[in-house]
Amino acid sequence: MGCRGCERTFRCHIDRYEEESLDGLIGKRLNLVSRCNVLVDEMWCLESLWQFALRRR
Repeated sequence: MGCRGCERTFRCHIDRYEEESLDGLIGKRLNLVSRCNVLVDEMWCLESLWQFALRRR
């Protein structure tokens, strides 16, 4: 099972992380119920991709 999502979204999250640190990754709509859930495995995969991308820069 691979990570879902697109490269554009991933780059957007990387940019927000670099500009605002972890605060940039916090959802602006936390008071709303999400229409989609993310599996823990997918979150670990995304975190690994972020770390890899940051090391490459």
